[in-house]
Amino acid sequence: MLMMAFAAVLGAAGQMFMTKGATGVLTVKGLLTNPWLWGFVGSYGVATSINFFVYRLGGKPSIMYPVIATSYIWTIVFASVFLGEPFSAGKIVGSVIVVAGVVCIAVF
Repeated sequence: MLMMAFAAVLGAAGQMFMTKGATGVLTVKGLLTNPWLWGFVGSYGVATSINFFVYRLGGKPSIMYPVIATSYIWTIVFASVFLGEPFSAGKIVGSVIVVAGVVCIAVF
């Protein structure tokens, strides 16, 4: 479960890298030399590898997927901290709904 939690954090970090990288030049050279996009590709690649590894070790999707679903919450937190996006009531309510859904899936 800790590996999946780490993958969730990496996925959220990847979202921040992608957002920062989206401001670059849209040419082949611009894309290939954009460090933010390489951070995105790397973090998503590692997170996907962790997912694959956990499932190969016998991780049950009904338990592991709710952990990876917390990446939505991490993304909201990271966007607030690193991109200056404000926390809104809708984001807080949405986060509570995600957590409630994760708990329901894990418990039932």
